[in-house]
Amino acid sequence: MKKIFSFLFLLLSTASISQNNFKPIDSLLALYNKPGSPGISIQVVKDGKVLYSKQSGFADIENKKSLTKESVFYMASDAKQFTAACIIMLQQRGKLKLEDKLSKYFPDFPEYANTITITNLLNHTAGIKDAAVLALLKGDNIIDYKDDQVRALLKNASLDYEPGAKYSYSNSDYWFLATIVKQVSGKHIKEFAKENIFKPLKMKHSLYVDSRDAAFANKVKGYRFSDNVAEATIVDPYHISGAGLYAPVGDLQEWLNEMMSKKVFGEAFWAEMFRKRGKNGYAAGLFIGENEGHPKISHGGDNDGFHSLMSAYPQDKLSIIVLTNDDEVSPTEIEASIAAKMLGFAEEESEEEEGSAIVNSIKVPEGILKRYEGVYDNQGMSFSISVEDNSLYIVQVFNLSSYPVAPVSENSFTFSGVTFAFSDVVAGKSQTMTILQGEDKQQFKRITFTPEQLQEYCGKYYCKSLDTDYTLFTEGDKLMCKIASGMPLLTVLAKDKIIFPLGEIVFKRNESGKIAGFMLNHPRAKNLEFVKV
Repeated sequence: MKKIFSFLFLLLSTASISQNNFKPIDSLLALYNKPGSPGISIQVVKDGKVLYSKQSGFADIENKKSLTKESVFYMASDAKQFTAACIIMLQQRGKLKLEDKLSKYFPDFPEYANTITITNLLNHTAGIKDAAVLALLKGDNIIDYKDDQVRALLKNASLDYEPGAKYSYSNSDYWFLATIVKQVSGKHIKEFAKENIFKPLKMKHSLYVDSRDAAFANKVKGYRFSDNVAEATIVDPYHISGAGLYAPVGDLQEWLNEMMSKKVFGEAFWAEMFRKRGKNGYAAGLFIGENEGHPKISHGGDNDGFHSLMSAYPQDKLSIIVLTNDDEVSPTEIEASIAAKMLGFAEEESEEEEGSAIVNSIKVPEGILKRYEGVYDNQGMSFSISVEDNSLYIVQVFNLSSYPVAPVSENSFTFSGVTFAFSDVVAGKSQTMTILQGEDKQQFKRITFTPEQLQEYCGKYYCKSLDTDYTLFTEGDKLMCKIASGMPLLTVLAKDKIIFPLGEIVFKRNESGKIAGFMLNHPRAKNLEFVKV
């Protein structure tokens, strides 16, 4: 779980930012002026003028290369808007139609390909399971997959829902789109984008790559931390959205400038890019929405070691780019603070509010935190509590949302105005968790299982669509899950339901009440059936 650096956000949120005052951002960047630190690149443009453009930290720690304006970052899912642009260009040239069925380009796929359109792929309403998640659930890493393996994985998967019925972000949609670009144009997307997007916009240093070992000038490495030591990460170069985009901040600015001016590609092109074709705010590789009444166009990208966010406020002629190769930094919070101050709608915080935002200085020993670990339930509403990196984490079982909570006292913690208090310690374990939100107060009781109850869930389970075995077994008083030949994963049990790092398992019983199998659900890959062997 990523740490949340509240002090980074505080630097931006407690001081005014205007066209001539970027001291809070300078203070943030100054934190990265130290040996062995990855960094951040931030650029703000208003009315066509660059108001702020600075970088801090290292692009390559091992070779002591600092971040500069020329540093070329891995953009992860920010590539989707460029992949979508390739599709829109081909549509405008009469090479394809957005109403085309997926089966036209993948005739060997199951019947579901006849129900999915290119539009469904563009706005994530196809219902296709996420290939990266499917690989993860098999115990594999999508980074190691070739295109034929991705294809086989998706060909064997069922849909999560009827196309067009819902919105569900899936990287698989853009893998299909990038493959369609190659089929229709006869060129790999890296060549098509270079000729039709990067060259016309003079994005001279932007490129799609099809190898994670690709070498080019000013390439940035991504980093995550282990025991406070930065470790270089491996990126997924091209399987997820067809190709992995790398770009420097200046090139990305050219794209945002064109997004607002429409001088090169024209009004009709951008109208298609911005067109929301469903009830959600996703168009063609872009989120279309607003921020406090200000129309906003944006997208972000996340990969181990890299996070990015590009946003444009067309009516305000404002654009913000935040790039980082530090896995523990959130560009979303930084962008939100800059936008709030630039657009003039941020409220001044009182000294009390500012003080409450500062990282809490209270430290609770890990031995005491361990008292609170477990699952707490109130009439089917369950929360899982865990300890990681000397911090307490809350997981909402119903949607797997996870967040760290800050200590207020030895047994009381807070997050976003909600207090979690633990009491009734018996045999070293808290038996009650009380949640207080305003005047609302609810008590949740610890769920415990006997060794005999845990043993009922043990055994081997097989999923035909994944062609994968899961083995459940006990380790002390814990239920564990081993996937294929991978390392066992700790699970949390709550009344025929397991919450574990890869999703939610709901057990099925036969007529005699015996465990017959389970359904595995991940937010991006649902209804995977496992049968007990």
